[in-house]
Amino acid sequence: FALAWSIGGTLLIVLAAVAAREGDAWFTLFARTASNLGTGPHWVASHIDWEGGAWRDWSAQMAFFGGHLSNLPPGSIMWYAGLSALFDQLTPMSSAARAWLMPLQCQNFDLLAYTPGQWASMLFGMAMPLWAALTPLALYAAARRIVPDSAQAVILWYPLIPGLSGFAGTWNTVYPLLALLALLAILIGCRDQRLKLGWIGLSGLITGIGLFINFALMPLPLLLGLWVLFNEVVIRRRMLARAIAIGVTFALGLAAVWIVFWLVSGETPFDLLATAMGFHLGLDRPYAFWVVMHTWDWLLWGGLAFGIVTFALLARWIVRGRAEPIPVLSAALALTMLIMVLSGSARGETGRVWLFFAPFLLIAASESWNNAGRPLARPSWLWL
Repeated sequence: FALAWSIGGTLLIVLAAVAAREGDAWFTLFARTASNLGTGPHWVASHIDWEGGAWRDWSAQMAFFGGHLSNLPPGSIMWYAGLSALFDQLTPMSSAARAWLMPLQCQNFDLLAYTPGQWASMLFGMAMPLWAALTPLALYAAARRIVPDSAQAVILWYPLIPGLSGFAGTWNTVYPLLALLALLAILIGCRDQRLKLGWIGLSGLITGIGLFINFALMPLPLLLGLWVLFNEVVIRRRMLARAIAIGVTFALGLAAVWIVFWLVSGETPFDLLATAMGFHLGLDRPYAFWVVMHTWDWLLWGGLAFGIVTFALLARWIVRGRAEPIPVLSAALALTMLIMVLSGSARGETGRVWLFFAPFLLIAASESWNNAGRPLARPSWLWL
């Protein structure tokens, strides 16, 4: 029941919320996919000269498109370009998709110039709520390894995360799935006395793919690294060298996708970061106000109640002299957020940009609750 509700509920609540707010969920998902506002990867993919090799100078493309688009590495844009090329070869299917979608924006001359494949590839973006609804599968697998007795209760709450409905149709609702897969792989890799380096490298690879899609996932390696340090050194009392070996293996996996991109294009992630940060950090924000606002925005869209439970019980653990077991994920998440907020590196919209932390907050709330001696003993349907 819990898993079925979490998957189905995520899809249905998101679509219902979008329909209630916008009046037409189908058109809203289409507009959020086709638009060049926000992060607009489909629009960029449809306006780059791929045959002319413009993609080989990606930092120049980032600067050319400007705005939010200047923060985008090539991952999601190349994905849409590949889908468009594939659908252009499947003429009957892509022509049918174009005929289906064109009435939604038949007066837009820019879109009318799209190939049938470019129209058809929009369907992937319009199906974002469906891809987001797969996240509870990874959430349940990860929760079973951290809070095994409460895993069902954890996934019951996932459909109710406000950001999933508020930012439906955007890639940000799929990033939690990538982040959880990275966590799950590292949990498996570090589970036994003998490290499973393949799983740890896979965690790094998933994180690298995420960063290749969007630099918004940059805090994820920090969170996973802190979890490894706390879990290996503080809890298990293992040698620091073991944690370092995990970090090196993870870093090699993370670098793999970027090494391929560098060999093909000649550009490094540092070239792209220089362009992205040049725009991003140029946005002036009053520091003190946004220390509070970034925290509030993230908690509001990620689940305010879960944040209160997590950090209140973590504070209780500290005040009581750390007599209870340390809630490892809670501590790693709290320290990650503290570093991110105090660094001043964010520039607003943390509710959307940091939405991938939301499932971590769910697990952390359950972990803190359990460590405080309050197990979630009721049947999962009662918690719902």
